Amino acid sequence: MSLPAIELPPSVTPPRALWKWQLFFWGPFFIFEQPLFNTFFPAWDSRLLITTTFAFVLVAATTLIEFGHDQIRSLSRSTRTNFTRTLLFSVLACLPIAVINVHLSPHLYRATHAAPELIERLCYNRDAVVSSYCFWFGTSFVWCLSRFFFLEWTDRLRQEREAALGLISSQHRELSLLRSQLNVHFLFNALNSLIAYADYDPQALKTLVHAMSDYLRFCLEARGEKAPLQSEIDAVSNYLKIEHLRHLDALVYEVDCTAEAANTQAPIPILQPLIENALRYGLKTSPRPLRLRVSARIEDGHLHAEVANTGRWVAAGKSGSTGVGLSNLRRKLDLLYPNRARLLHENGDAEGGDGWIRARIILPAE
Repeated sequence: MSLPAIELPPSVTPPRALWKWQLFFWGPFFIFEQPLFNTFFPAWDSRLLITTTFAFVLVAATTLIEFGHDQIRSLSRSTRTNFTRTLLFSVLACLPIAVINVHLSPHLYRATHAAPELIERLCYNRDAVVSSYCFWFGTSFVWCLSRFFFLEWTDRLRQEREAALGLISSQHRELSLLRSQLNVHFLFNALNSLIAYADYDPQALKTLVHAMSDYLRFCLEARGEKAPLQSEIDAVSNYLKIEHLRHLDALVYEVDCTAEAANTQAPIPILQPLIENALRYGLKTSPRPLRLRVSARIEDGHLHAEVANTGRWVAAGKSGSTGVGLSNLRRKLDLLYPNRARLLHENGDAEGGDGWIRARIILPAE
């Protein structure tokens, strides 16, 4: 029996492609340069030549910087973000860009036939040179930090996504194993009952075969993690019908499920393990007949599913009790409703109790 594959929703991580990042970053910078250089170069063709050249140099230089950064990251064994390493690399990589642009500036300005006084003021004045170094260094430094930490962030998101998908797949397989359990002893006992009824009560045999067929179909059919509770209510009704035909007057049962609860999505099966537990130990400890009651209702936005039986509480480790069925059920609830579902027991055979043992599941109604 297999469950449908689980997939995470599509990633919302922004695109990592370098050309998109360059367009996103240097496009606005190119537009910003127009009014910046318009003060000194009113002619649009001169200004366009200068801004285009600087933008080309910045794009080419930062592309080489990213290539170098990728090489350094590939040599590092650690996949964690290293702030100091990224900061030092950005500083060392951006210094040459500032030097190139500062030394390129006078040649560009001469190509536009700028006045020698303007070139002197922009390229050789001490304050202007320091400002130019700071401007070109700061611009490329902002690019490096934003780009590299963006890459680190998207890598972390990808790793978390892969880890989440792996965890979900693991839980999915575990849920499949928990669901695929079929009580082999019940099957053998039911088949023996078929043989017994074949000799003296053919009509009861027909009822038994139909009930067993429907119950086995429920156990073996493929379905999702959750289904309307009504499907399990029908199945356990058939299961109890079979057990009643086996034990006759030794077992009296009742199934009471409200319409609202029947339509609620639940992790099927959740009632079956409780009923099997109640029958196994109730038949040993309860005065005859064993009375068993299955109920389900919606209360305060939660599904309350309960299996109650007469008899005495049998703790795990006593009288052959292993507690495996309840442990599996509790594990299933923890996987599907972490910290939101409860499996409770009420020992009614204690002093002052009503003589009923109750197992109750409370989970969010969906």
